[in-house]
This record gives sequence, structure tokens and C-alpha cells, in this order.
Amino acid sequence: MKAKNTFRKNLLVSFAASLAILLISSTASFVSIRNLLDSNELVAHTQQVIHNINEASTRMVEAQTSMRGFLITGRSEFLDQYSNADSEVQDYLEALNSLTGENPVQQKNLADLQLQKDNFFN
Repeated sequence: MKAKNTFRKNLLVSFAASLAILLISSTASFVSIRNLLDSNELVAHTQQVIHNINEASTRMVEAQTSMRGFLITGRSEFLDQYSNADSEVQDYLEALNSLTGENPVQQKNLADLQLQKDNFFN
């Protein structure tokens, strides 16, 4: 009878230990996955910011090139791309404004960039 109680006690202790290990492992996995998802969101946000910066920069360079092309050749078709670039760059800067709204340093840099863009197109 005593052996039966010892076996039952050992079985319950083993079950409790296994359950505790399972709970700890599940909690650790949940926290790890949550952190991974949060990091993934930050990476996606950063990629959106970089994309908008690169596109705005590309449009500005294209506008400068078009302006030079017009000044050198006098052909008005170069002005079409220049004229369209102002609104395209503005769209990218507005997207950047919404993406970086929580970062005061980036907002200041964006305001400086906006001023330079306005000066160029004026």
C-alpha cells in the first residue's frame, strides 16, 4: 500500500513539474513572438520612411535634371517632368510627415527639407 502511495505521489509531482515547465515555456514563446512581431512592425515602418525619402529625392533630382535640360535646349517637354515633380515630392513629404509624427527630430529635419523643396520650386 505504501508503494502505491509513493508511486502516486511521484506521478503527481512529475505531472506538476511538467505542467510548470510547459507553462513557463509557453509564456516565454508568447513573449518572444510578441517581441518579434513588434520588431517586424518597426522594420516595416522604417522601410516606409526610407522608401518615401528615396522617392522624394529621386523626384527632386529628376526635376533638377529636367530644369537643366530645358535651360540647355530650350525644349518645353523638359518642363513637364519639372512641373509634375513639385506635387509628387509634396506627396512623399506629406507621407513622411505622417510616418514621423512621433519623432520631433525627424519632424524638424522634415520641416527643413520642406523649406528647401519650396525654395527650389519657387
